[in-house]
Amino acid sequence: MPSGWNADGGGFFVFSSGNTTLTDNTFSDNSADSDGAGVSIETDSGDVTLTNNTFDNNSAGSDGGGVRIDNEEGNTTLTNNTFTNDSAPITGGGARVVFTSAGILMITNNTFTCESL
Repeated sequence: MPSGWNADGGGFFVFSSGNTTLTDNTFSDNSADSDGAGVSIETDSGDVTLTNNTFDNNSAGSDGGGVRIDNEEGNTTLTNNTFTNDSAPITGGGARVVFTSAGILMITNNTFTCESL
């Protein structure tokens, strides 16, 4: 994805009630005034799956430099993603994931390098 700017999700923003799957993408040099500079995903009931993505040099003004996921009831799975040089001043330089007890969070074989708050 080319570099971009937005209030949320500088590279990519998803607001959905369904499932969201991102596979084999690169999100680099994006910025967001608020959350999720690389990617921001908000869902109230769907599953979120991120596999084999690269998040590099993304900067959020609040939370989730690389990615911010707010999943109210579904499952969230992060597998084989790389987060490098992403930043956010509050929480989640590389990734910030919010979920409830209704869902399951699975984080497997991800790499976080030089993330900053």
